[in-house]
Amino acid sequence: MYPGDHNPPHFHVVYAEFSAQILVSSGELMNGRLPRRAERLVNEWWAVHRREIFRAWMLMQNGNTVEAIEPLR
Repeated sequence: MYPGDHNPPHFHVVYAEFSAQILVSSGELMNGRLPRRAERLVNEWWAVHRREIFRAWMLMQNGNTVEAIEPLR
């Protein structure tokens, strides 16, 4: 995520030479492309952390810093 980034709320994913933007609200691919495996992993991470992701979006849009969200284990 980037402070002051455009709506709708989303986060950026970079995987090797691929990149994508994922909607915070649904976990759906908004822009870009990811291999199927990476997309499944991102969706799994989103499902576990969606509330934290939305909170981070809101905080960053108001100029606050946020701590990293736990990766998948």
